[in-house]
Amino acid sequence: NLRLESRIGQVAPDGEVGVLPDGNVLRVASLGFERAVADLFWIRTVYYVGDENATAANWPSAERLANLVTDIDPHFDSAYVVMASVLGSLRRDPDAAIRLLEKGAAQSSYWRIHFLLGFQYFMEKSEHAVGAKHLERAFALGGPPYLQFLISRLYSHAGDPSTAMQFIAARLQNEETPEIREQLQKRYRDIWINRDLGRIEAAIERFRAANSRDP
Repeated sequence: NLRLESRIGQVAPDGEVGVLPDGNVLRVASLGFERAVADLFWIRTVYYVGDENATAANWPSAERLANLVTDIDPHFDSAYVVMASVLGSLRRDPDAAIRLLEKGAAQSSYWRIHFLLGFQYFMEKSEHAVGAKHLERAFALGGPPYLQFLISRLYSHAGDPSTAMQFIAARLQNEETPEIREQLQKRYRDIWINRDLGRIEAAIERFRAANSRDP
């Protein structure tokens, strides 16, 4: 409905766009043309992000518009990526960005959606293990090679060096590029050494606690 679509372009002084249509209803009503309908609302959403009132008010309708577009077309990958950046980086609302990316990750095999989801978890929530799992998925879906080093580092930061080592060992079985193999092997050795040093330090602390003296 063009009247509904045009109404979204009317941004109030407080940055809101008012009542939005139900994206799920529009998807059904589009009769197989959900991408074309989603594109209409996506254009309005992009205009909204650049609107002076919306910018001054810190984009209060951004999450609702992102959900409208992705309800109409759940496979609209670029909408998840762009609007997650708006929510997380511009609006500074990592929870909203995570909600949108979780929605996208359930629908899409686009590696960047899973990468951004992992990024939000480890950068904004300090949930390193959760972030690493999403980055593993991103890497498996075709993400860049550097992700494997970031994944192992996140598992180490999360206090799970064994998982980090298992991940690197699995990567070494399939990695054929000499330079990347060398970096992975070095990272494996570093984690191994740090893990064992941690175990030694823990054993010393237990001895001190039990005997009130150094070993």
